[in-house]
Amino acid sequence: MSDAVAATDIFEDVRLADFDKAVSDGTIIIIGRETDEAFLQAVLNCRICPTVTEDYGNSLNIVYTPLHGTGYRLIPEVLQRAGITNLRTVDAQMTPDGSFPTVASPNPENKECFTLAIDMVKNQSIDCGLIIGTDPDGDRLGVVIRDNDGGFLTLDGNQIGALLIDYIIKGRKQQNTLPENACAIKSIVSAGLFDAICEEAGVRHIDVLTGFKYIGEKIKEFESDGSATFIFGYEESQGFLSGGYVRDKDAIAAALLITEAASFYKGIGKTLYGVLQELYNKHGFFKEAVINTIVKGIDPMSVMAGKMSSLRNNLLNNIGGTEVVALRDYKSGVRKVIKDGNTTPTGLPESDMLYYELADRTAVIIRPSGTEPKIKVYILAVASIEAEAKQLTEKYRSAMSELISI
Repeated sequence: MSDAVAATDIFEDVRLADFDKAVSDGTIIIIGRETDEAFLQAVLNCRICPTVTEDYGNSLNIVYTPLHGTGYRLIPEVLQRAGITNLRTVDAQMTPDGSFPTVASPNPENKECFTLAIDMVKNQSIDCGLIIGTDPDGDRLGVVIRDNDGGFLTLDGNQIGALLIDYIIKGRKQQNTLPENACAIKSIVSAGLFDAICEEAGVRHIDVLTGFKYIGEKIKEFESDGSATFIFGYEESQGFLSGGYVRDKDAIAAALLITEAASFYKGIGKTLYGVLQELYNKHGFFKEAVINTIVKGIDPMSVMAGKMSSLRNNLLNNIGGTEVVALRDYKSGVRKVIKDGNTTPTGLPESDMLYYELADRTAVIIRPSGTEPKIKVYILAVASIEAEAKQLTEKYRSAMSELISI
């Protein structure tokens, strides 16, 4: 089979055209500066309070890295237009390069991506309050902030999402621009701190399946029927969107918003780290973990399907000794209360995913990856103190690692 695949000319049926002729007859359209300008203006329109970065932007030192990707030009330009004057870049990572020579993996979820940026801050003794990085195609954002001891804390997607929705809601209320029918959206595997912030503020929030296209679908639905006004959406994998100008995650606008938030807090004597701790103290300490179980063999898809089927046929009454209160099966579309068997619709499209609600408010979610031979387990824990939240996460990580082992 491999020999047959290797011998196949995948371009055999591809039609060819002369580039210059295709341009002249309009088959190929060169995207010009006007497209960049339209995009940049759309991003600038996402600001909550445009004067914040103009008033306080010069007091905040920021370091940015595009990780050899496409953000190298638009991020500095949009921040400069917004009034940020103290922006430094990691020069060794500013040149687009598909081999990504300075990082093992150009993924802003990995704190190792920020090694050069952090070293730059240390070596040059920069009083830096914010380090931002974007992935190669400029749609996911990474953030590093300073803690109270001057250390460097790499935020995860849930922490960034919480800081952004909190700032958006508070800022819009202050500016009297928060719509009465405002709605915020997150993926179902993202943390509950987002929900708590929205609920306290009286803002509607909804969950969608994993994949930013589902957030895009909701934006289109809202615009079509007027049922809600989209204000923000995110996924725990560090994709964020704060406007309807696109239907996908956008790190350019997210970078501008986190910079605006940091500038605002700097102006009133606060930090992003301090605000994050305030949110934890108010709503509880949320801690998350993800387990990726690689499935090997000739037919990993069948193995994964068998594992999911086994979990459905053998209902778990407890996980790690904690009672399972309810099970949401997104394949059947039913949420079942374990104690009395009552069922209600999940309200989301069909998906091969199981969502266990535990008695201590922890959620354990299991789904096969849609792109790789692995089963993913998400653990979303919450407790009144940070140490307890970490203990819960590790407890369920251990229990689920044993349960999902293949």
